[in-house]
Amino acid sequence: IRHMGYRKTYTYMFWANLILSTTCLTVASPSQPSSIIAFLFVYAVMTGAVQSAGFHLAMSDMVLEMKRNHAMEGRADEPSLAGLFMGANALLCKPMTSVLPIVAAYFLHGTDFTSNEQSESAQWVLFYLLVVPPLVFSCLQLVSWRNYNLNTTRMNRMRAELLVASEGHNLEA
Repeated sequence: IRHMGYRKTYTYMFWANLILSTTCLTVASPSQPSSIIAFLFVYAVMTGAVQSAGFHLAMSDMVLEMKRNHAMEGRADEPSLAGLFMGANALLCKPMTSVLPIVAAYFLHGTDFTSNEQSESAQWVLFYLLVVPPLVFSCLQLVSWRNYNLNTTRMNRMRAELLVASEGHNLEA
């Protein structure tokens, strides 16, 4: 991920999720369990692999960028900013895991989901709840990552600048 760059890696992943969701939405249906299983498998593996590896790497590089900015401004002795990023992640991202179950309950309330019979409307609602959120969130992520520019070259330059700034700070002390 660091070799190719976060922006490129995540952009490819968001486009792949967008294409996968759109394909599943247009080609598959609730009566085709094999296409749903294929969607779940590909989406979970692709998203999970990049997310689990890339999130921590990207966060460490964002902290490095902030440390470099502080060092260039002569504020090298300030506490680490990793806590700020982890707090922002917990504040903004963790509550979002509760939103989709609430949306699902809202949409399923209008169907015969609670009866023992199979409801076609409930199957379609569940199908849309499976496919539409990755489609919507991939679009939102593509827009939000468009301005993210921490590529490999820039990160190497920032590491060198931080090293020079920290050495200069150590010489002054």
